[in-house]
Amino acid sequence: MSFVHVITTLLFALALARIDPSVCQMVKGKVSCNDCAQDYDFSGIKVSMKCEGVKNMAMATTENDGSFMVDLSTSHAKLPYDNCHAKLLGGPNNLYASRRNQFSQIVKGRGK
Repeated sequence: MSFVHVITTLLFALALARIDPSVCQMVKGKVSCNDCAQDYDFSGIKVSMKCEGVKNMAMATTENDGSFMVDLSTSHAKLPYDNCHAKLLGGPNNLYASRRNQFSQIVKGRGK
């Protein structure tokens, strides 16, 4: 399978990443693509999260289904995480995605 089109929809997946409003700031998201096989292994893809006003980035590694989770409260001071972004850094295979599709704003989700 050609990896040229493999990661073209990562922006969509990262747009689904969200911050759960609770005592700990948890980011949950999923990396996916439109033209991958249903059982494609997404494990090992590195995703960074950066929030406005915070120097350090948090990092996550995807599971085989493309899901990832990061507890921002362990990486950052307690802030109102209003402007956070996720970016694909790379993985075990070459990721073929435009720069535009490697970067996404994180939106707040509903708490459970």
